[in-house]
Amino acid sequence: QAQTAQTHRPISGWAPHDTWSPARGLVARACGLERVGGMVKRALCIGCNYPSKKYGLSGAVNDAFLIADCLQRSCGFQPEDICVLHDMLPGQQAKSSERLVESAKRPTRSNILQRLQWLTRGARPGDVLFFSFAGYGLQVDDVDGYQDEGLDEAILPSDFAEGVGSDFSVIVASDIHDALMSVPQDCVVTVIMDCDHATSVVDVSGTVDGRLVKGLKLNTT
Repeated sequence: QAQTAQTHRPISGWAPHDTWSPARGLVARACGLERVGGMVKRALCIGCNYPSKKYGLSGAVNDAFLIADCLQRSCGFQPEDICVLHDMLPGQQAKSSERLVESAKRPTRSNILQRLQWLTRGARPGDVLFFSFAGYGLQVDDVDGYQDEGLDEAILPSDFAEGVGSDFSVIVASDIHDALMSVPQDCVVTVIMDCDHATSVVDVSGTVDGRLVKGLKLNTT
């Protein structure tokens, strides 16, 4: 019998390798979706190392590319349906690599919000969507007074220091939640938040059948 060889095209800017990481193992388990047919598989993976900041991270960008590579290798996602936003080149430690990243691929506040719309726009029942963020999370004043403790959860985009006055430019978790939850029923959405203060992106109080969302911790203190 003739066998058809499957080719693997690497994600732009990433040289894939076989090194295992916790991120790749988690994605493989979360996206063990072998469904086939006319559905769309689309992913947005974000990694913020904040290389120009003294408190920058070292592995967030690599994790974003590892996740994207795993989605293509193990979960049937096509390269053209995977968007990776990153603020430096993967596998690089030099801060100078930040300026080598195309402006459209940087995880700025504007780019993240635009790509969230790209991820969810036109989603139909049966589609598979994936969203991940690796970077800093924090709590900010809740100007709407919605949360009981008077604070909102938020993530820091790469251009957070460019806010107005002394304020940081952040993306509140409710904005991410609203975008991801706008998809129709029976559209599968997988979310990985590798940061602090991100539980409100998904409602951790439970699901329609009363069970807690697997993998999330509910802090009652």
